[in-house]
Amino acid sequence: MGQNIHVLNSDHNIFEVENFTKKVFFVNITDVTRDYQDISVKIDLPPGFKLITKTNPTSLSKGTEHQFFFALQNNDIAQSAIYEFGIHLVEKNKVTASTKASLKLLKYSNIEIFNVNKPEYIDAAVKKELSYLIKNNGNSKETIWLRSKSGDIQGERNFQLGIGESKTVIVSNTLPTHTKGVRNISFDLSAYVGQDPIPTTSTFNVPYLINSTKRNDAYLRFPINASILYNQFSASTKKTGQVSFDINGKGYLDDKKKHELEFIARGPNNYKLTSYGLTDQYLVRYNTDKFKIELGDQSFNLSQLTENSRFARGINVSQKFGQMELKAFYLEPRFYARIKKEYGLSLTKEFNPSYSLSTLFLRKDHIFYKDLLTTDFYNLKSKVTKQNFVLETEGSISVTDGSISYAFRNSGYIKIKRLTLNSTFLQSAKDYNGYYSDGYLTSNAINYRVSRKLNIGFNQSINQSNPSLDSILFTTSPYSNSNTALIYYNINKNNSLNLSGMISEREDRQDIKSYHFKENKVRLRYKTSISNFDLRLDGDLGETQNLLLTTDKGKASSTLYRGGLGVNYKTKKSLSLGVFGEYLNTSKYQTNTNQETQFIYYGGNVNYSFRNYINFRLNYRNNYNLEELYTSRDLLNANLIFNFKNQSLALTGIYSLNAAYSFNKNLLISAKYTIRLNAPLKKKRDLGRLIGQVHGEKKEGVIFNFNGQKVVTDRNGEFKLNDVEAGVYNLALDKSSMGLENTIDTKWPLMVEVLPDTTKRLVMKSIKTGQISGSIVLNDENTKKISLENVLIELYNDHFSKLTTTDKKGSFNFAQLKEEDYSIRIISKQLSKSFSIKNEKSTIAVRVGENTLYTFQLAEKKKNIRFQDGIIVLSEL
Repeated sequence: MGQNIHVLNSDHNIFEVENFTKKVFFVNITDVTRDYQDISVKIDLPPGFKLITKTNPTSLSKGTEHQFFFALQNNDIAQSAIYEFGIHLVEKNKVTASTKASLKLLKYSNIEIFNVNKPEYIDAAVKKELSYLIKNNGNSKETIWLRSKSGDIQGERNFQLGIGESKTVIVSNTLPTHTKGVRNISFDLSAYVGQDPIPTTSTFNVPYLINSTKRNDAYLRFPINASILYNQFSASTKKTGQVSFDINGKGYLDDKKKHELEFIARGPNNYKLTSYGLTDQYLVRYNTDKFKIELGDQSFNLSQLTENSRFARGINVSQKFGQMELKAFYLEPRFYARIKKEYGLSLTKEFNPSYSLSTLFLRKDHIFYKDLLTTDFYNLKSKVTKQNFVLETEGSISVTDGSISYAFRNSGYIKIKRLTLNSTFLQSAKDYNGYYSDGYLTSNAINYRVSRKLNIGFNQSINQSNPSLDSILFTTSPYSNSNTALIYYNINKNNSLNLSGMISEREDRQDIKSYHFKENKVRLRYKTSISNFDLRLDGDLGETQNLLLTTDKGKASSTLYRGGLGVNYKTKKSLSLGVFGEYLNTSKYQTNTNQETQFIYYGGNVNYSFRNYINFRLNYRNNYNLEELYTSRDLLNANLIFNFKNQSLALTGIYSLNAAYSFNKNLLISAKYTIRLNAPLKKKRDLGRLIGQVHGEKKEGVIFNFNGQKVVTDRNGEFKLNDVEAGVYNLALDKSSMGLENTIDTKWPLMVEVLPDTTKRLVMKSIKTGQISGSIVLNDENTKKISLENVLIELYNDHFSKLTTTDKKGSFNFAQLKEEDYSIRIISKQLSKSFSIKNEKSTIAVRVGENTLYTFQLAEKKKNIRFQDGIIVLSEL
């Protein structure tokens, strides 16, 4: 054998081939030592590949070079891998020269999701189970991870699918409760493949008929809650009891819901228990789509720089003019003695849904030391809101007795693919007399999603702000400065790790400081879920520098270590229990010595509910560390609520460290009885009537769902609904009331429009139905064994389509079919490529009362290869 065979375009004879893509190979024959006749080329095909075409030299001359080419393509069963194949030059059935080459079939991922039992509508249910078929159409074994926003996936969420394999997945969806008669509800299932962050998703909407709306009410009603309360307070310096009332209501005053009224009447507050939020409040609020007026006690939020949250008594009026809104306000703060009154105007212009601009003028009469001053504020705020981008900027200038000062705030959010950024900055000058004064705060966070399992990030926060808080809040959060780098790794759906490194500083805001320290530490946190249990383990290790102390070597330093454990247990229905414990070793709270002190914290919680009749909640913690005691903290908080139709009784006990009483322990016990009323305002005007009539095979006892209300036909096939509010509704059939061989001849749900002062009549016909049963069979018993389970079968015609899947034996069934002609077919690329399907698509006539049988016959395809001489250009290389 003198001649050589060389495959071109690759130094190592390894070629990359994309799935289902033709690959052309050029081959050179060199060093020919004699003349050859009757030459042919033989190619050893890799498994799963077919020869598309090739050129074939018929003779070779001595001392010349020759070239030929061939093209390969994989079929649907070829797995992603490296394949070796041989190329042989044959003369008179004898191999005279050979070479080998390798090709790499690149990975091709393709996951399909089919919803097998997509409902026409959903009604009168708390949960809905939907079946999905997950199929691997790629060329490699895949690890699938499932997620659903609309429901809970039953069974395993992570599994593997081989090439061409499929799996049925059940998703249990909890349906919402709402008050509208016509609503679409969304269902979804997403399948993630390996580390690919972009899933394959199946999403669809179906009409949802409510299951909680009561029968139509002929009256327009106004909901009111009326309560009587008793509070018993005990502290070392004070013990008192108080009876008060709480009456509130919110509702519409007209049928078209254009005029809304809300009121609150709560009081009296004779014993000043404001530290528990128990204060008197009297408020009336009225609004339409363009006008709004509020009169009384409420929290006023003018802007974050001027008045971010001020509980006051006053009036607020707003009016919309197209895309503009004008507001006027006057208020007198109730729990901030330094401010006597505030009033002003604001104007907001919305240029488009993404951009708005606001201006504000505010005049404030306030006390500075012992002087009564007047300060004018001039504000400008802009806001840009787009997908993955938000930017809000506010600037404020204050003028006090000719002295000008300023404040500035900027907050933003941006997401670029896997990168997320959040940033907030606020600065107020020394003489700025707004909500903030003489300080600044900044908060920045960056997060990058490396993969579906791995996230890295960095957070930075500085709080040197001085907000003018209401005295009712009793809070003085410490000055702080922290920098945190973190790594979050999601091991799987039940296990995660969080590693972070922190450099921080915290300083007590009080004149006589209880702490001021710096910390450098590393924190590791592990979370796991086992059955109904959630477990949390975390710990800190680092160094603390107590800035209130000094030693001969400078600032006092010590070792910090902390360990924590938390366990939670939750049943699927009504009960959850939790316990936690924490051990802390540190010297950061010492004021006289740098000696390390040990702290132990522990506690637990219980939550229990019995349907909607009883709800119980209890939280307990033995103590708090010093830096957490800048506001009131509960040691024990228990709440028990009994519900009886339109009445409820709530019992509450709070044992706390209250900031208003120098963090001494005190006890508040409260009992509250509430009755819920629906006061009739007037009889509705826009009421109509609906009468339905069923004729045909079955007419008595047919059940329909109308706006969440079950109605049943009488023996004449009739149902009546009086005092129906005008509007568009869905009417649905309860198919179980029709038996196995009957149905109503219409498409469900049926859209029904009821007009005011009219009677809407519906005439429906019940008919007998038939069904189709069938199977998939293999013609040849010697055919390789394949799974006939989960094969998709579609039954359809011009106005009907339904899917089902085969069972383990390859059988399927379609029931409750109207008497007409249908087409039936298999939806399976895998079967179509490997088998010829006799009667692959056929028409079936369904007759009432009959079960029509149908069989798909499969025969394995025979592979015939036809070679073609000459040079044929297949594609551009």
